[in-house]
Amino acid sequence: MTKNFSKYSAFLYFFSLFGFSTILKRAGIYKSKGLCSVEMLKEWMVSIMTGKSANKYARSGKALNGNTGTSKSSMYRFMSESSFSWRSFHLGFASVVIARLFKLTDSSRIKTFIIDDSVIDRSRSTHTQLLARVFDHSAHRFLKGFNYLSLAWSDGVSSVPVDFAMMSSRKDRNCLNQIPDNQIDARKAINKRMIESRKSKPEVVTELLQRALKKGINADYVLFDTWFTTEPLVSKIMKLGLHVIGMVRHMSNTGYRYRDGCCYNMKSLYSKLLRDGLLNTKKEILGSVEVRSKKENIPLKIVFVRNRNDINRYICLLSTDISLTEEEIIRTYARRW
Repeated sequence: MTKNFSKYSAFLYFFSLFGFSTILKRAGIYKSKGLCSVEMLKEWMVSIMTGKSANKYARSGKALNGNTGTSKSSMYRFMSESSFSWRSFHLGFASVVIARLFKLTDSSRIKTFIIDDSVIDRSRSTHTQLLARVFDHSAHRFLKGFNYLSLAWSDGVSSVPVDFAMMSSRKDRNCLNQIPDNQIDARKAINKRMIESRKSKPEVVTELLQRALKKGINADYVLFDTWFTTEPLVSKIMKLGLHVIGMVRHMSNTGYRYRDGCCYNMKSLYSKLLRDGLLNTKKEILGSVEVRSKKENIPLKIVFVRNRNDINRYICLLSTDISLTEEEIIRTYARRW
């Protein structure tokens, strides 16, 4: 690829098609001397495509710009500049891609935002800024690292990463390498990320969605797993004009108001529906029920689905759009994967 790059005109066309130069300028990513920001980004992408590290690529002398090459230091300085808003660039590029996908997609097709988090293990790190003790729900133990909170957009065929946040810990006792407030300059993009990392995940989820909507990225539903399916977060998302479909945890302190006026947690609600003959345990989809949230009286539809890994257990899916059928709720939630 680096011997005769003229054959790869499609790559250069890709940059011009999506207007990388304009997106970079709007994000405040520009250089006063040397290669411009667009050329530097091309160099980085080519080094990745050719399977070379920045060091090997810079030493190869096979760069895009007249085979003169670029130094490793210049490439790393460009990518690590603390004043550049890479989040704005990422969000701007995602909005352009999604706008083009809209033209290729039937208007009746459901569009969704997908929120998920995962743990980044940094057990061997000691001096990493804002390193924290985070709980890994898969391993059921605490470890050193970060929570990676991501937001994606999907139309059921294509999936586009929109935004993300690296989360430390809100609790001081779990944040191992804190940074004093007098060392954080909130005007820089990197320090805005540091402030964000100490917030709660539900608060950051709302901010991620607000930024995406402000950028013109629209969706019909927000999908997430059991950790995020709480009444306060669901209420905040609905105020943004979005519906929610999520999996529900079987928690004893979370109540749902049934039509008889009583509040039930998920386990007791399942038992009551079973006694009243409203669930069919012989089917994959056991049944559904319309309830209201305990505090804010939000109308909800809960679908009970058989757990294929354990026939004696069931999965509960919650939807704020009660007009959807049971099959539509399950089919839409499956877009998380």
